[in-house]
Amino acid sequence: MKKTLVFIMSSNYSGSHFLSLLLGSNTQAIHVGEVKNVIKENYDCHVCGNTGSCELFKGLEDIPKQEIYSALFKRAPKGTNVLIDNSKKVGWVKQFLFLKQKYNIKIIFLLRDPRALSRRWAIRDISAWGHFRVRLKSARRYISSLIPILFSDPVYAYIYKWLEQNERISEFVKSSGIEYKVVTYREVAYEKEKTLKYLTEFIGLEYEKEQIDYWKFEHHGTQKPQYEWIKKQQDSTHVDLRWKEFLTKRQQSTILHSNYLHKFFSELNIEMRDDGLYKK
Repeated sequence: MKKTLVFIMSSNYSGSHFLSLLLGSNTQAIHVGEVKNVIKENYDCHVCGNTGSCELFKGLEDIPKQEIYSALFKRAPKGTNVLIDNSKKVGWVKQFLFLKQKYNIKIIFLLRDPRALSRRWAIRDISAWGHFRVRLKSARRYISSLIPILFSDPVYAYIYKWLEQNERISEFVKSSGIEYKVVTYREVAYEKEKTLKYLTEFIGLEYEKEQIDYWKFEHHGTQKPQYEWIKKQQDSTHVDLRWKEFLTKRQQSTILHSNYLHKFFSELNIEMRDDGLYKK
């Protein structure tokens, strides 16, 4: 029986760690975090600290890249049939499509509200140089919208940054020949049991209700520091709507009524409403 390798693909800050932890809490699965980052020296295992001390990850950076997942399966706990990797990026996943001869490969395409990401990117790119770099990169890809991207409200640049990242993933999964599912962050947070059951069965496992309380399990690999707050709250039903206070009404309206965004969402049967992204 083939083992299964699952890639979660998304923009940055879209909740890929959250979803990976939920799926990796199944007794036959394991969350390994962002493998592309685990093999870098400046990333640590959440449980063990330095990856050199981790039985799962130590020495992984010295293993030929094409053998990384074989090594992880061998080191994983007995009974592990599914690895969940939330490395997110097309460039990383593309390198391992050849493994479909050896493993069942499945992709979950995770979408987060562009308004939430606009807030997050605006905070991160707080310097004038940071904003300019975002504008310039978006303008290069979307020449027809160069003027508003470069000279109008910064939110235009974030719309196109969101589009660039998610269009690239969409184009890749459609052409990859790999089975995939599209899911929104709102579904994962607000319709957790339904969505988790759906995705767990998609990756070939039987859903276990204990998966929802992922903080009760030990998860090696990368993990976001803010999830410590969730462990304390013992509740992961949370959607960050701080963009409603952070973005101006005009900025919110610009994103909500963007024809480019709605065209993209229409292709994926997604609808953007006042409080998030919904499946049609």
